[in-house]
Amino acid sequence: MPKLLKKKENSELWHMLDTEFKFPKTLLQLRIYTNHRNSYHCPKSIVLRKLWVACFNSEMNSLNYLVEMAKSMFRVWGSPGFVEISGKCYSATLRPYLQKLLEFMDKFKTFSDENLFEDKRNKMITDMKGQLKSPPFRLGLMFYNNYLVDGEFSTEEMIEALEEVDFEEFKKWRHNFLNKVRFEWLLEGNISAEEAVGTVDYFEEHFT
Repeated sequence: MPKLLKKKENSELWHMLDTEFKFPKTLLQLRIYTNHRNSYHCPKSIVLRKLWVACFNSEMNSLNYLVEMAKSMFRVWGSPGFVEISGKCYSATLRPYLQKLLEFMDKFKTFSDENLFEDKRNKMITDMKGQLKSPPFRLGLMFYNNYLVDGEFSTEEMIEALEEVDFEEFKKWRHNFLNKVRFEWLLEGNISAEEAVGTVDYFEEHFT
């Protein structure tokens, strides 16, 4: 079972060392909880978060290619209350990956590709409208899934919020999105407690 290695006001680190197979890989699950005002209490904030994740992942494509070449796999996705980074890699490449991730997150603060933003926004609108044309049993599953992921808001409300939001509003929202956060880490595999603490401390110290 994972053990709690470190707990602070804004951070928790859980760790489980592989003492049986000792395969040189580490599993990472990092949730970055945000305290952004109304971050999940209205449809517009939820779609802004979805757009942030979609645009960020597109900007990360070059890094993702290098990660795949190193036989590693990570993904970044968003939920109403947090952004999650999860995946697995060779233990020796975990810290370099997180260093590169920090660089991309810093660079993304000045993201200015309005065309990419509009492409992602329009695709979300098209996909959601398409979902509404699904057979009744699929609609039921979709509504149930949306309730679990996005809370109490309907697909129609999400579409309306996407149609209203523009790039200028996205840039203003993004400015404060990750200002106040809380980290929750799980590191599992062939990584020592000392290495885990050092990796986490480095990331949190350089996270801005």
